[in-house]
Amino acid sequence: MRKTDLPLRWRELIERFTDERYGPDYKHRGSLGASDFPANAHVSVEFPDGSEATFRYAFFIEAPEYEEVAVFTEHCGYHIFPAVDLRIEQIEVKWEHAGDDS
Repeated sequence: MRKTDLPLRWRELIERFTDERYGPDYKHRGSLGASDFPANAHVSVEFPDGSEATFRYAFFIEAPEYEEVAVFTEHCGYHIFPAVDLRIEQIEVKWEHAGDDS
């Protein structure tokens, strides 16, 4: 994800996120890399109409000042949602079976 793809308000929040996680001297300040998305990190979202979405290799950041939540994924970019009546949860998956159960 290139930080120039994000709306300006979210670029500032990603800079704050990387500052808090890695410190202000981090060489990739304000940008995300593969190591920011652990394989066991999923985000579950339930929308006001009952629809649901799950994102793998993802984390979210809440921005109450904008009444928004953004989900950042390793492979599927970012998604910004209105926070009103949204249920969102970070899930740490202990184990997944990638094969067929039959």
